[in-house]
Amino acid sequence: MNAITLDSLKKYYGKEVELDEYSAYSWMRRSHYYMDFYLYNYAFCISMACYLAREILKGNQVVLEKYLSYLKTGSDKWPKEAFNILGIDLKEESVYQSAISYFDELLEKFIKIKNGSESDGQ
Repeated sequence: MNAITLDSLKKYYGKEVELDEYSAYSWMRRSHYYMDFYLYNYAFCISMACYLAREILKGNQVVLEKYLSYLKTGSDKWPKEAFNILGIDLKEESVYQSAISYFDELLEKFIKIKNGSESDGQ
């Protein structure tokens, strides 16, 4: 893990960041590398967020209203209760397929912009 972490940090930061002798051990401070289901929860939340964002950007007013109601709950409800307001069934494959498709679209757009082939500059 030390070697993998150090190689990743060098690749990510390049010459801009000076890594010290302890940098290779930084993986130990990230419990999600070895705690059950921690990253799994991130996957649920990111998938739900992508689904919501995509629907709202498409102009889906029903989803927008549910999202605004969800935001108004604050900390008044437990997370599962609050998620129920959104009306999203996390057991449905379509939620994850939507998130993957949305990410693919954003990635394609990024590549076009990076390569200078996006004509409108957005």
